[in-house]
Amino acid sequence: MLEKIYEINQSNKEFMDAIGNPNTDDAKKKAISVSSNGDVTITYTDKSNDKLDGSKMVYKSKPLADLTNITLPARTAVDNAKSLKEEEQNKVRKAILTANNGLKSKLKGNNENSAITFDNDKHIMTVKFSDDSTSTFDYSELAYTNGNPEKPKAETKNNNGYKYNITKIAINDKDKPQVADWNSFVIKFIQDNWKVKSGNAEITTDFITKTDGLLNKLTTTGDSIGNGMQLYRYSGQWIEKNGSNLKLVRGGFGGEDGIVTIYLGDSIEVRKSSKYGGSDLAFSLTKNDCFVSNAAAPQPEELKKEAGNLIDKILKKNGLNDQEIKKFKEDHKNDINNITKPTDVDNIIKSADKHGKDEKKKKDAQKQIENAQDNLGLPEDQKKELKKKIGNETDPEKIREKINEFQKDQDQKKQKEADQKQQQADQQAEQQQKQQQQKDNTKVDTDIQTQNQQEQQDT
Repeated sequence: MLEKIYEINQSNKEFMDAIGNPNTDDAKKKAISVSSNGDVTITYTDKSNDKLDGSKMVYKSKPLADLTNITLPARTAVDNAKSLKEEEQNKVRKAILTANNGLKSKLKGNNENSAITFDNDKHIMTVKFSDDSTSTFDYSELAYTNGNPEKPKAETKNNNGYKYNITKIAINDKDKPQVADWNSFVIKFIQDNWKVKSGNAEITTDFITKTDGLLNKLTTTGDSIGNGMQLYRYSGQWIEKNGSNLKLVRGGFGGEDGIVTIYLGDSIEVRKSSKYGGSDLAFSLTKNDCFVSNAAAPQPEELKKEAGNLIDKILKKNGLNDQEIKKFKEDHKNDINNITKPTDVDNIIKSADKHGKDEKKKKDAQKQIENAQDNLGLPEDQKKELKKKIGNETDPEKIREKINEFQKDQDQKKQKEADQKQQQADQQAEQQQKQQQQKDNTKVDTDIQTQNQQEQQDT
């Protein structure tokens, strides 16, 4: 703090001259001393001194927990949102750190495993900072219980005269299946519908995946028999399982009627031999025929209720009152009413979290300004001037800087006014002295003249 005072007043020649222009640490400490509570005593070369109130010189910095706004990530799907397993806790930790760049460097010991802890009894996660301050989050803000997904089972279907067994595959997004998803379905479809004759290689996943002409041909074209996987090569080696009439044939001009290939275009095409050579479509399977979601079917009304409870919890934690929470819900009424899946809840939570933090910053800033106005004892006009100078700033450190700048400006104005008054007083005293001197000179002249006249009369 001592260095800060010298730094600010370095260009103030009159002040530096008055304290003797100290240039060593000992001399500086002798000229300006700071007590443990922040009170400052300035001793001038003439032994006079000034005392400055410490409450106007220093302030207590807020703990890291108050200064660090932790953004909520998308919630993690878990088996039980009231009791997180170790691997689920690790997922939540990773999500928190990913959503908050730079957070790790502020953690106690710079170690997320010991600084971010979970209490399955209280259902809270605690983040401990390097200054030992903490922030806590309810499990409901971080995770949700993933329902039991639909369990696929083998079924027998009839399609365009063909009978076959089919087992749907559970995937993350059944509306957007990936190449690996299609591959998994085709492998299962083959294993559901054919078995090998004795003496041939078993139809294992490795066999289908690694044998040239099978999975590696699923999306290829140009084969004279038919596009896709060359199942015709296994005619006589693979026979139909119970429930299936998908007989494999060699194909070719005038050949026997039967299945020759499986091809992936916009959907799965099971292709049959054509009597004129090549192949024709036997039947097709869409993504809805092949896949189910590996997540439970959402319950929109339950999700809407859950979203409302989370909005209340998050906004109250940030200091918003019931009326302010009600207004947020009204402003986001359409978003809440359109909730159909957990990610919709995550989106509204993210909006509530941001809104809550923004409003808290504004309120904290207003309180900081009001405290400064009271501590500085400002009249109404200067209060307005200070508020105008700070504007919409919400960062507490930047507000403090602006308050210090304002205080310095006011002190300089006061000093300038005092200097002007002193200058006017000095000028007035000088004028009075000149006038008195003129009076004295006039009196002396008059006395001399009177004396001369008296001497003449005497003579």
